[in-house]
Amino acid sequence: MVPMLSVSVRRLRDTGKPGRRMLIALIPLAGPVLCLVTMTVDSGPATNQYGPSPKAVSHPVG
Repeated sequence: MVPMLSVSVRRLRDTGKPGRRMLIALIPLAGPVLCLVTMTVDSGPATNQYGPSPKAVSHPVG
């Protein structure tokens, strides 16, 4: 339970949302669905506290 919570909070922070948004999961029925949708949002291409985004293009091909 604790590892899942910490990974979920890290993912939310990666998308630019506060980690306490995980509390939405406590709402019956709609909470887990909202958390799932929030955590599947694509993160930005910018570097964050966990390092550079793997999706960022640093050297264009061609």
